[in-house]
Amino acid sequence: MRFSEWARLPLQSRYNIANRVAASLAAFAAGIELDDMRGGLRTFHATPFQTPGRANLYEFRDFRVMIDYCHNAHAMKQVGPLLQAMKKARLIAVLNARCDHGPEDFDAMRRAAAPFFDRVVLRDDEDLRGREPGEVAGHLRAALLAGGLKPEQVETVKNEAEAVRRALGLAGRDDLVVVFADRIAKVAALVDFERQKEVRA
Repeated sequence: MRFSEWARLPLQSRYNIANRVAASLAAFAAGIELDDMRGGLRTFHATPFQTPGRANLYEFRDFRVMIDYCHNAHAMKQVGPLLQAMKKARLIAVLNARCDHGPEDFDAMRRAAAPFFDRVVLRDDEDLRGREPGEVAGHLRAALLAGGLKPEQVETVKNEAEAVRRALGLAGRDDLVVVFADRIAKVAALVDFERQKEVRA
């Protein structure tokens, strides 16, 4: 494919381009026809059906919501610049870190996340992996505040569904809400339900 064709493909982010190149090379090595590769790349979109939890975008009346499975600092460093490029107003995140991670991981997540977000809603994972309720969110809140966010920019709720509803409630015109989801299917169903409520209102 010519560069001009690559530039028109969906999922335009640095890490998705890298993934496409790697997949194309593997397909070429496996003997896949170039026309089949081209067709696959052109029709592969970041939808809940093709790539659940991978930059799934939902359009609301005044703002947008993206669902992504990003759950560590390395992934955040890749996703953050994409979100900055997409945002028109505020960037609001629903965020947590894996409950089996340690203090150094929470600090790494803070360093990766703090520069990007205007508001953060923290929540617990469904599986606490032996942690106390609110423990991981508390560690992450402290790390985000140490990283420069103000106390009024960071809040904590009990669970993922409540966090999603809170973030949607905070969103205003041209904001981008990004949900770093634990239970992808549940979050997608909730976001779609809230969007349908808006359509019927």
